[in-house]
Amino acid sequence: MDLLEAWGLTGVITALVFDTTASNSGVHRGAANFWSNSLTGRCLPGLQTPHSRSAGWCCMGESVGKVKSPENPWFKHFKDVWTDLTTDNLQPCPSDKKWLNKKKKECKEILQEILRSEKPPRADYREMAELTLIVLGDTPPRGIHWSRPGAIHQARWMARNLYSMKMFMFAEQLEYDEETVVKLERLNLFLGLFYTPMWMSSTLAADAPANYLQFMKDMMKFKRTDPEIAQAVLQKLENHKWYLTQEVVPFALFGSRL
Repeated sequence: MDLLEAWGLTGVITALVFDTTASNSGVHRGAANFWSNSLTGRCLPGLQTPHSRSAGWCCMGESVGKVKSPENPWFKHFKDVWTDLTTDNLQPCPSDKKWLNKKKKECKEILQEILRSEKPPRADYREMAELTLIVLGDTPPRGIHWSRPGAIHQARWMARNLYSMKMFMFAEQLEYDEETVVKLERLNLFLGLFYTPMWMSSTLAADAPANYLQFMKDMMKFKRTDPEIAQAVLQKLENHKWYLTQEVVPFALFGSRL
């Protein structure tokens, strides 16, 4: 702050751009929160997305357990046996409640539209969108194909989603016990119906406030289906909702949600 004042920059800062980690957007010690409070009336908080990676991580911790080692042993085993698996008779993730089926239909439409756009996502983003459609029982525009499992270190956070979806689809061949299959099913239901569609919309800054609130509403409703995962995600969202202030309301006027 002293440096900004010395350079005469405090009066010209109009926005913040930051990643949604606790050190940046945490409600108590987050750097972005500090700058926003320090520059009251002159700084617009950056728009973060409701599907921050922390929401996905806490969901994974609640469903399949936390792993502190640099390399996840479940993922490593899956990577080692990949060449022995076949793509026959794969079962999509079930959703036996009416509102979840409605959500599934919405998610399929969103992801199909994104993948059919003039500039579809690339690399891991595209694979995650395509895998989500497969998990939900749909076929991506390019058809169904399986990419070989990639790097699995903790820094490559999206790999957790990719591995988890593939592990669920191949669970029968991997001969997982019933408890493990149920955990993977819970995780994939969250990833497929909520996390992936919201994450793929993260570049739409104008829709961020509405997406955030809708995600919270979905998790409150999801408590009826999986209270543990829903509550864990809501707790993470609670730590990042400070940016929902009156200053961001005008952004919604330029979004597609109104």
